[in-house]
Amino acid sequence: MAAAVQPTDEDLDLFLQVARHCQDVLGGVQTQLAGLGYEGPTPRVKTTGTLVDKLRREHPMRLSQVQDLAGARVVVAGRFEQVAAVAAIINLLTSQGHRSKLSDRLARPMHGYRAMHILVCIDQVNVEIQVRTRLQDSWALVVEDLADIWGRGIRYGDEPVDATARIRVGDSTLSRSEALATLKMLSDNIFQFEENSVKLHELGGPIATAQLRFEVLSQEPALRDTLQLFAEASQERE
Repeated sequence: MAAAVQPTDEDLDLFLQVARHCQDVLGGVQTQLAGLGYEGPTPRVKTTGTLVDKLRREHPMRLSQVQDLAGARVVVAGRFEQVAAVAAIINLLTSQGHRSKLSDRLARPMHGYRAMHILVCIDQVNVEIQVRTRLQDSWALVVEDLADIWGRGIRYGDEPVDATARIRVGDSTLSRSEALATLKMLSDNIFQFEENSVKLHELGGPIATAQLRFEVLSQEPALRDTLQLFAEASQERE
């Protein structure tokens, strides 16, 4: 297998120039989001290492084809707020003459990852605005932390490094592969809970069935507790 081509000093210098321009564009995007009432994490431009990994993984790909070279994130309470945020952001972009594209990863997640992404090109910079519910965001952050230890490829369906190594999650001990499988099932459970929450709202309090009310009211604390256990486990460095 041929050795991976390393970026030259000229390549890195050019990337830094692009990164500075992206950061300027992102600053403007963050200001616009704040104007809508959405305060999120600090927007980020892909690091050199992350970008090189992406270009290699999805070869052949040019820098101009990377849709998430620059990204911002909005985290809202639940599904209704998520849909409302997406509509508000797209309306704002449209009013400014920008054409945007919505990538809905709710019903069809990417290896468990669920969110709604708005893709837009501003001043020749491809910007990705992630809109997540709090549960979706907590799930994604757990996987990000685990990826730092187990290999970045787990976000794209790869097996973790040392897949049979054990991890303690609360009172249970799982292999890394089992832990990832459990996290994917947890993502499905979060999706179903948020679907039930929408149904409960649409039906209205008195009309909703007792079973549906029980599922919605009892499931969220359990989901948060499980996510917290995985978050604590992901912070352990081996």
